[in-house]
Amino acid sequence: MKYFIGLDAHSSTSTFAVLNEIGDCILRKTVDTSEKNLWNVIESINGERILTFEESTISQWLYISLKQKVDRLLVCNPTYVAKKSGAKTDFRDAIHLANELRCGHLKEVFHDNSHWAQLRTSVSGYIDIVQEIVRFKNRLKSVFRAEGLKTDENNFYKNKDRCIELKMNLQDLWPLIF
Repeated sequence: MKYFIGLDAHSSTSTFAVLNEIGDCILRKTVDTSEKNLWNVIESINGERILTFEESTISQWLYISLKQKVDRLLVCNPTYVAKKSGAKTDFRDAIHLANELRCGHLKEVFHDNSHWAQLRTSVSGYIDIVQEIVRFKNRLKSVFRAEGLKTDENNFYKNKDRCIELKMNLQDLWPLIF
């Protein structure tokens, strides 16, 4: 028998809803989010297991952790999941995902567990850091320009003594820069 598993995963807890082929909910469970707890729930389901969860910050970790435990794993794009009216709860979200999976209404997001995934994560982190440095430098220069001080020299960022040129108190500067 096929079982369609909807997982509403968060960093602290994860909620499972398992539907059979005719759409009956046969299991509802919330566990602390850990590899062991997630494995225990999935391994308690006997039969063909098809799992889905929404793309999120922990989806790559979930993908790597759970790929070998199910017959099919689909990470879905949350923007294409049909919206439901009413109060949102983790269980309602999980059962909705399981039903959308059962009916074939989900759009898959690509994931894999090759070395390229780690490289992609590292490069993305590097790009984020570089962008933050550029933003910070632009904010710092704008503080100097606001007081009519030149910032076009090559060593602007290396000259720590430039701060004394500012008329503003450092306590006033702090919120402007950060």
